[in-house]
Amino acid sequence: MFTISFFANSVLRKNYENKAIHNRTNKAFNGFMQAGADTVTIPALSAVQILDLGTDPDANAGVDVKGDTGTITINVVSKMVRIKESLVSKFNSKSGLNLFNHYVDESNRKLVREYNKLVIEAAFGTANKFPFSGASMVLNDIIDMKEFFDNNEVPEEGRILVVDSRLQKELWAIPFVQQAAVFNSANLKSGVFVEFFGFTVYVSALPPQYNGKRAMVAWWEPSNAFLLGSETNIESVYIPKLGGKIHDIYTFSAYKQLDDSMACVKYQK
Repeated sequence: MFTISFFANSVLRKNYENKAIHNRTNKAFNGFMQAGADTVTIPALSAVQILDLGTDPDANAGVDVKGDTGTITINVVSKMVRIKESLVSKFNSKSGLNLFNHYVDESNRKLVREYNKLVIEAAFGTANKFPFSGASMVLNDIIDMKEFFDNNEVPEEGRILVVDSRLQKELWAIPFVQQAAVFNSANLKSGVFVEFFGFTVYVSALPPQYNGKRAMVAWWEPSNAFLLGSETNIESVYIPKLGGKIHDIYTFSAYKQLDDSMACVKYQK
């Protein structure tokens, strides 16, 4: 029998399993989420140093203990899915399975958009913002982002680049990108635009504008934390006007760009 609890858990599980942008982040801290909490405290990124054998322990050049063991407190964000009891009852009808799957998929799709937006905005908050080289995007603009990451010794594996969908014609106009797409054609079916220079590239309508200009944003996966709670909260209220109940399903998440040197933005002049 399909219940509202089973529906809520199915939506949440689908969010964990999909290949959306919000899952191209650091998911190591999900276990720190506590039911009902307004904030979540997680460890800061490691500040471990590698030293030469025999380095004087008094040289003050070892592990930055405070940075290595510090914590970051992040606000918890709640997103809600609302569904009528009359619809839940239809899930148990003869054709209810198809209806159930449709509403799980649709709820998941809309939640994914909200989660993707949070993750993109977290990286977009970086102070590392640079204008395009010219009036429109060219290959050098992407190389600039690669160079920024290289200079900051950001590992190549796990670099994510999200391009504003209003810029995709300029992106496609770059011959190198066209060639890369030919060699990555299978990715186009998965939501990934293309892969090159160590970046996994997505096209999305969600990146904010910078000073009214379209932009693209990049981050290193482990530096952008996205936490998704493993539980939902369901509030059911009888609405006289409807003659029945509505169920509000709350999901809980938190997001934070942990290291500003591992994110950058390029924007239109």
